[in-house]
Amino acid sequence: MSATAQRGLQLVACSVVLLVVGSALAASPADTSVPPAGPNSTISTLAPSQGAVVDPYAFVASEIDVGLFYFRPRLSIGYGEPFKTRVAFDLNPIFGSEGIGAWAGLRLAIPGLDLRVGARYQWTFNRTFLEPLDAYTRAETELAQGPKSTYVSLEAELSFGFRAGPGFLFGENALTHTLLVDDGFFVYEETIRAVIDPPWTNRTRVGYSFPLGPKDRLEVGPAVEVLILPKRDVVIVRAGLLARMKLYDDLEVRGNFMPAVATPDNLGIAGGDSFQIGIRWKWSTGL
Repeated sequence: MSATAQRGLQLVACSVVLLVVGSALAASPADTSVPPAGPNSTISTLAPSQGAVVDPYAFVASEIDVGLFYFRPRLSIGYGEPFKTRVAFDLNPIFGSEGIGAWAGLRLAIPGLDLRVGARYQWTFNRTFLEPLDAYTRAETELAQGPKSTYVSLEAELSFGFRAGPGFLFGENALTHTLLVDDGFFVYEETIRAVIDPPWTNRTRVGYSFPLGPKDRLEVGPAVEVLILPKRDVVIVRAGLLARMKLYDDLEVRGNFMPAVATPDNLGIAGGDSFQIGIRWKWSTGL
């Protein structure tokens, strides 16, 4: 194993320890948990309301994310309590400036823990598969020299979030298996936001958010993300701030500012979960 891979595994091991410990604490009956703040998380990190216990019921729910360069409506059909404890089938169309796609799969959520397992199809407007290189610039990822970039990614993601001290500790680990990439080519993975050599990718994020303002409606905090690309023998580290502001119970503003701080590539904002600002509106109804 190379020194680069060893360093990456050490970073991920530390993150996974926090993930496991956090999961155990989040599952405790005394836990006052909050959901995680991943780049693709469909739930808010804001503290849950302390309302009455709700009997489980069949429901349809939706969360709609709108930003400067994306539109992501999410539809969820399930049983339990929307956005909290539930078992559901989720469908997530994805419309972005670089392409369109859709994620579909199953979701199991309990206070403090969230498991998503599914598949994501991605069709890009102009990108093509990439010739293998040791490092890439953004311009090189936009060269139309290979086969059209269209692929499917199978994903499993486990997230946790719980109160720790004055704020909230959150984290997630995602394992991705990318299919349908032509042999001998790499691909820029639109959701992971990195050039990968398929099939496997592992992403781990850990962060801490501080509630601020009246009724703790604003949360801001640091986060670190480690992305391992085993076949490229590359480890990418991203770090920065995540912010959420709850305007109403069903509407919030979200901002991710997590550029890559250690990477062999020079992709600019395309290489990190950075400077993404949008709004999220959610609704639900019983069946």
